[in-house]
Amino acid sequence: MHTIDSGEQRSMSGKVKASSLLVSALLFSGAQLSYAQDSAEEEVFELSPFEVTAENDRGYVAENTLSGTRLNTAVKDLATTMSILTEQVWQDTASTDINDMLIFTPGAEKSESQFGRGNSRQQWWGDNTMFRGVQVENIVRNQFRSNIPSDTYNASRFEISRGPNAVLFGVTREPAGLVNRTTQDATFTRSNELQVRIDDNGSYRTSLSLNQVLIEDKLAARVSLLDSNSNHWIQPGFQDQERAYFALNYTPNEKLSVKFRGEHLSWDRAAVNPSVPADRVTAWINAGKPGVDAAASDEDVEFPEGTANWTGNDIQTAFVNDGSGRMVQLRNFARGTGTRLLSGGIASLPVDFLPLDLNVGGEGGAQHFSGYNYQAIAQYRVNEKINLELAYNDEFVLYGFRPLGGSNLFVDANTTLDDGVTANPHFGDYFTLSTGGFAMDQDRFLRGIRASGSFTHDFADGDQYQWLGKHDFVLMFEQNTDEFYWDVLRLLPEGVMSNGEEGPLLGRVLTYVDPDTKSFSGPTWGYDMAEVMNSVPGNTYDWRNRLNGAGINNNRTEIDSSLLVWQSRFWNGRIVPTLGWRQDEITQWGTGPRNSPTVRLDSREVGLAADPETEGLKPSTSNQGIVFHAIENQGVFDHISLFYNQADSFSVANFGQRPDLTSMPAKTGETEDYGVRFGLFEGRVSGVFTMFDMAVANATVPTSWRPIWSDLGDLFDTIGKSEWHEVPQVNDTQDIKSEGWEFQLTANVNENWNIMFGLDHYKTFDSNVAPRTLELIDEYSSQWQGSSEEVPDRQSEANPSDPMTAGELFDVMQRKVDLQLAQVGGYKNNERQYKATFLTNYKILDGTFKGVAFGGNAIWQDKAATGFPFIDDPELGTIVDAKNPFYSSDVYNIGIHASYNRKIFGDKVDWKVQVNVNNLGDKDPFVTRHSVVADDPRTPIIDTYSRGALQTFVLTNTFKF
Repeated sequence: MHTIDSGEQRSMSGKVKASSLLVSALLFSGAQLSYAQDSAEEEVFELSPFEVTAENDRGYVAENTLSGTRLNTAVKDLATTMSILTEQVWQDTASTDINDMLIFTPGAEKSESQFGRGNSRQQWWGDNTMFRGVQVENIVRNQFRSNIPSDTYNASRFEISRGPNAVLFGVTREPAGLVNRTTQDATFTRSNELQVRIDDNGSYRTSLSLNQVLIEDKLAARVSLLDSNSNHWIQPGFQDQERAYFALNYTPNEKLSVKFRGEHLSWDRAAVNPSVPADRVTAWINAGKPGVDAAASDEDVEFPEGTANWTGNDIQTAFVNDGSGRMVQLRNFARGTGTRLLSGGIASLPVDFLPLDLNVGGEGGAQHFSGYNYQAIAQYRVNEKINLELAYNDEFVLYGFRPLGGSNLFVDANTTLDDGVTANPHFGDYFTLSTGGFAMDQDRFLRGIRASGSFTHDFADGDQYQWLGKHDFVLMFEQNTDEFYWDVLRLLPEGVMSNGEEGPLLGRVLTYVDPDTKSFSGPTWGYDMAEVMNSVPGNTYDWRNRLNGAGINNNRTEIDSSLLVWQSRFWNGRIVPTLGWRQDEITQWGTGPRNSPTVRLDSREVGLAADPETEGLKPSTSNQGIVFHAIENQGVFDHISLFYNQADSFSVANFGQRPDLTSMPAKTGETEDYGVRFGLFEGRVSGVFTMFDMAVANATVPTSWRPIWSDLGDLFDTIGKSEWHEVPQVNDTQDIKSEGWEFQLTANVNENWNIMFGLDHYKTFDSNVAPRTLELIDEYSSQWQGSSEEVPDRQSEANPSDPMTAGELFDVMQRKVDLQLAQVGGYKNNERQYKATFLTNYKILDGTFKGVAFGGNAIWQDKAATGFPFIDDPELGTIVDAKNPFYSSDVYNIGIHASYNRKIFGDKVDWKVQVNVNNLGDKDPFVTRHSVVADDPRTPIIDTYSRGALQTFVLTNTFKF
């Protein structure tokens, strides 16, 4: 750990304690203020055009947003494509963050369904989203970028904007869209809420929100607290949070409003592997469970069928995590072998081999977040035409990761301990091996200040030119700083003199797993592993920076932005054009120079260095949209409107580095959206049908390229380019085109019946995939093809007792590359092109069953391509048959809920109890990856199985007072 400059502490001291904050909040709730105004008449202040509240949201319907023009604008007057999730949505679905609800919006989904085996995707930031087939990391909080994962305890709404939008973001991480969450402000109406939730996984969650009027119509304050211990249905995964949120609203007069928002959080999580582990067990069982004498083992021993040694060319040791304090040499440690696939992976275990709710890696996917966000906003109404706003954002988050892996299951085939005499008590037991080869601490800072002004003029107020209608203008100036310091850590003992010596000395922990009892032979929490290993006398392990700061990645990006937006309403509001133009001036710094090869440097010691590639960069982006209200207020039709929108965006903040340490290029996006929007029955029904054509240049390639980069790094080691194996987040680019359509309907059929329905289709086409990776492979291939140079820590596929050569590894890597390139411009692994969703709630308002409500939700997703066979080409050899992919089945998911609502305690408390059954009847496991073996390249073998999801009961009690 290191100390942050300017007095900011890396590790958030004063961790939020829910119990003490709860006492403080209750005292705050009960306080009686003698200086409240006595006047019975309530002052009514007009909202600033720079804000939208959830007060007018009805059921699933939200009529206004800031996301189109940065002014409070009716959704029907916007040509941009968006979905707004109201409080009713997360109440009915018992959702706690955007990841739970995103699936109900067209063209969007949680990104984890797109990836393969392992918990790596869940190890990263809390909000993982995909829009129209493109990965998105745009997390926005009240129109400012944020790195704090979302939660509903302090939210008033979530706005999902799909496609580029220069009005919202000229320079951010992803041009494919964003999620803006609006947090709750203090209001001038006293309101309090206590919510307690439990589920049958043993989770509990308590939230308290207290809104108090301190000076009538002048000063109000809100305190919201969260204490959440959420157990994943896959055990022992969990996510624990403590959060505290505070909001202040001061409105001294009808012209001025000042608001403050602040939040602190502490978050611990053990991410799980959503897939079934690879099969390194059944071959050993089918071979008759052969045993190997550990003492007799050396690299010349022929291992029986069904078994393999761990590695034949490197002396490694591992701590046996069973309380014995034993360190074992892994060089010829006998364990089960697996079925090698042409995709480069190992075939999956049968889906029924292990309990679906067991994570074999235990709590190895450990992470810790802590941080804060502060926002201050001042709004001033100059007159009825001119409004001003000044907003400030300050945020810090520490991301700490100790992902020890352990997602692979092995079987111990050693009949004796190392002495060759003592019987091995774990012979035939399953185990995982966790390696401390990569961990991370990252400090992320976001600071921004924004000044906005609006001017409105309505020609309808005059005697002439009334047909010109109303015009709104917004002028905005904004400065943002995004800064991060990324330390890459390894679990190492004292005395390692060079980074090249680290491999055999990395901390390795061997933990036995009992599937029957779902127990582990020792602790698995990643943050405890150094202490666990040091229980052996003489061990001196700790999470350490690497020599010369290898792997460190620092960045500071400063962006000065100017934005001009114009929206007009011609012909009595029938024609509504919107134009937005934005320019961003960018200054960027990257990782500083490192010239201390014998010193362990942390990220602050390495510092920053100016990036000449961004010097003088001033990209301009724009939006052009128009809405034509073809029919208005005719019969059942409130309106039928045609719209068209064209927009682009630019992002300098492309995440990671390419395999040769060069910076990722800027990411750009363009979109055309057009369609029809309608409203029926006096606002009770609204819907939108959108056709889109979206293009993203220099998007990041999918994570399925990571095994290729791992192979490439090992190959670089064999030719003396080890520095190219030290990139903490290897990445490369691709161009993506996405085409399709989206339909969404929301309805408040009557006062007591709400419906939301969505249907979408998209298809992505990629090109120019991983250009720098392919250039490097082509440039150095002659040094690897046929090379007999041994690759450290890798085993031969032909004979697992032998080390892998560079030539063999190159062939393995090339097959993986061919598999990725086979999907270029065609079928994409696990891309489900059609999706339909339905959500409803019905309340009984009178009669015997007054207060009862019930409803449900259903999700259907189309089948997906999951892999490809191989064919023999007379000129090219064994190649991917890209025209005949394998497919998985459709995916269904159903949930139901029922509630009862009544007044209690003399009508002073509004009580609601609700039961949700999620994944009704279980969501069946489904295949996400198929592959083949060399002997039978046309028959699909399951590479990766998603576990699906088990049925879960959730009980929620809500008290409003």
